[in-house]
Amino acid sequence: VKNVLQGGNYESFAYDDADPDVDARFFTTEDSSNGALIRYTPHPNAFASNNSYDILKTDNGSYEYLVLNSIDGTFSWSPKLVDGESSANALFPNSEGIDVHNRILNFVSKVNKELFTLDLAAGTWSVTTTLSGAFDLQPDQLGRIIGDSEILYFCEDGGGNADIHGRDSTGQYFTIVRGDGY
Repeated sequence: VKNVLQGGNYESFAYDDADPDVDARFFTTEDSSNGALIRYTPHPNAFASNNSYDILKTDNGSYEYLVLNSIDGTFSWSPKLVDGESSANALFPNSEGIDVHNRILNFVSKVNKELFTLDLAAGTWSVTTTLSGAFDLQPDQLGRIIGDSEILYFCEDGGGNADIHGRDSTGQYFTIVRGDGY
C-alpha cells in the first residue's frame, strides 16, 4: 500500500476482490499490542489505467480501521486510527496472519491465541481459540494454499517445536507437520 501511515510493525496482507461495492480492498495486520487492522480502499481511478501497479500507489485511497463490537458480534470500519487501535488493544492485540476467501476474513491474535473470523458481507464476527491438541504455541501466518480449499493452514511460532496445523470447515484442528527437532 502506498502509505501505511508512519510505518509500524506490519505483519501480513490480504485482499478482497469480491466486494460488490468496489473493485478491491486490501487488509494489513500489525504485530503490536494496539496494532489496528487496516482496510485500504484504492481510489476508483486506480483501476482505470489497466496497470495493476497503480492500484496500490494512486493517491486518494481511503484508510479505515477495524472496530469490533463485542456486545452484538458486529464490526465496523472507522476512519479514525485511534478507534482501530483501541479495538485491537482490547480484543485482538498483536494481530498476525490474515486471509480473505469468499468474503470471509480470518486473522489471528498471537498473544490471545485466537482466530477471528469476519463475514465481510454480513458485518458479523466470531472468535475461537487456537489452543487445540498439539497447537499450543502462538498462531502466526495463515492462509489457504489451493483455491477453494476447505482447509485454513496455520504456522505456529514461539518456540523450538513450532508446527504447521490446519483447520477444516467443521472447526477441527489437526497437525500437518511437526516441528520438533528442527
